[in-house]
Amino acid sequence: MREITTINTEPNHLRILSNTMRPADRAEIEKFGWSVNKGLWRSYKGSLICKSIFVEGELAAIFGIGGGAMSDIGTPWLITTYACEKVSPLAFARTFQKEVLKMLQLFPVLANFVDASYDKAVKLLENCGFTIGEPEELGGHGELYRKFSIKRRKA
Repeated sequence: MREITTINTEPNHLRILSNTMRPADRAEIEKFGWSVNKGLWRSYKGSLICKSIFVEGELAAIFGIGGGAMSDIGTPWLITTYACEKVSPLAFARTFQKEVLKMLQLFPVLANFVDASYDKAVKLLENCGFTIGEPEELGGHGELYRKFSIKRRKA
């Protein structure tokens, strides 16, 4: 079984990710009207927690959670590289799902939007327990996104 590790993100991980991210991840950032570097930096700096996932020592993804200290809603994000495909989609989803559960300890609700045409991202979110909404136009360019959300389970 391939080794999957999760560590705190370091700035040099962002440089690696900007050069190795999957095209659909790149397109999702650019559809917001941001350059890849600006999108990654804004996501990193705006995150309360930011982690990097490595598969066999190779950067596979960076994720984080944004949101205000007084808010009940956290804003998760995830950007991947092809290295995430070195393990099964379910193994990668289980790794991210563990982190989602940690995020739910900070916020009772997690919600954000995913590019409606990014099927692999939508499937990953479904595998992690998120509810996926119907495609809707977001922004002023006619791009379709799907809201995804998950709520903390009551004890």
